[in-house]
Amino acid sequence: MERIMTLKKLAALSSAALIATVAAWPAQAEMTVNVGGRIQVDAAVYDEDETDLGDGTEFRRARIFADGNIDDSWKYKLQLDFADNDLDMKDAWISHSSGFKIGQFKAPFSLEELTSGKYTTFMERAMVVSTFAPSRKIGIGWGTKGDAWTFNVMGHGQNADDQEAPADEGWGAAGRFTWAALNNDDMVLHFGGAVSWEQATNGDDESFRYRARPESHVTNQRLVDTGTIDGLDYQLRTGLEAAWVWNSLSIQGEYIFNTVECDDACFDAGSDSNGDGTDDQFKDDSYDLSGWYAYVSWLTGGNKRAYKDGVFGRTKAKNAWEFAARWSNIDLSDGTSGYDPVTDRVQGINGGQQDNITLAVNYYVNPYLRFMFNYIIVDDISDGPKDGEDPSVFQVRASMDFK
Repeated sequence: MERIMTLKKLAALSSAALIATVAAWPAQAEMTVNVGGRIQVDAAVYDEDETDLGDGTEFRRARIFADGNIDDSWKYKLQLDFADNDLDMKDAWISHSSGFKIGQFKAPFSLEELTSGKYTTFMERAMVVSTFAPSRKIGIGWGTKGDAWTFNVMGHGQNADDQEAPADEGWGAAGRFTWAALNNDDMVLHFGGAVSWEQATNGDDESFRYRARPESHVTNQRLVDTGTIDGLDYQLRTGLEAAWVWNSLSIQGEYIFNTVECDDACFDAGSDSNGDGTDDQFKDDSYDLSGWYAYVSWLTGGNKRAYKDGVFGRTKAKNAWEFAARWSNIDLSDGTSGYDPVTDRVQGINGGQQDNITLAVNYYVNPYLRFMFNYIIVDDISDGPKDGEDPSVFQVRASMDFK
């Protein structure tokens, strides 16, 4: 592990040096170089229940990137994150005008996941998105689009930060289709759907783990958590998304359904309810986990959210306020009926269910600098390791990016 971490740091440092070198290259015949980055600084205070969430501050993101054209047909991007006292590779890809892309980039799944963190309405994405969306993977993708629709597919392995020899790498595939039924100066009506299949990782000990922060990243605590589930074959995620923008008003929502398929029998590696020294066995062949979110937002000054090619982009607001409210849900329990003395086992996955209500106020100094204020009410946690807890969160962010 130590050797792997050393190699990761060397690779990240080499990538940082490459960005600096690329930025200093003299102009080639057709090559272009753009250098940019972002800084996001967070602070959070928690009104805790039983779990100590830990008030504090952090650099949520501190990134630098280089992108541009290699020639008339090829483009590239390399992006690194320096937050959390570490160097992480985020994007590293090349793409062709035919629609092909190779490297590490986001799998085509979820409207909120594919919308850059520079442009999201809330400080953190909804629990269901951060838990289930595949996010960045190493692989090859292809995409095409029309005037009102987009279609993207990807075959992938794991994220560069998730690869630990000698475990076998989990493979997967994802696809997303979007359709803008309306897209004009006054109104956008967006619909989309996505599917993601992913093989379990870790060689002969195939496993997944599902857990979620309370939509606040300063804390490292998760209030819903399945623990590591072994003996798995694959997971199949299905997502539905919709958004409506009418001038300054915006409504957006998603639903994600995740089926976890067992190989022969699923085991919870961290659970021994009857104290016999063996892990609890899940009785069914598959389990269904899910979640959703819906929110409404309003921008002052006649400003509106920018939409293009199936995702939202930079809001061109200046000296403007944004007010928003979100209700989000995640359900990491299925088939849970407690301890069964007949089978001497716990039946089902019992990660817990959580509902959050978030109120947000954002102030845009200009399109590149904004200040964000979120108040989160954990309305209800049922089942799982934190059953009955209901903390609340107040958090703020200063966000700046440049290119």
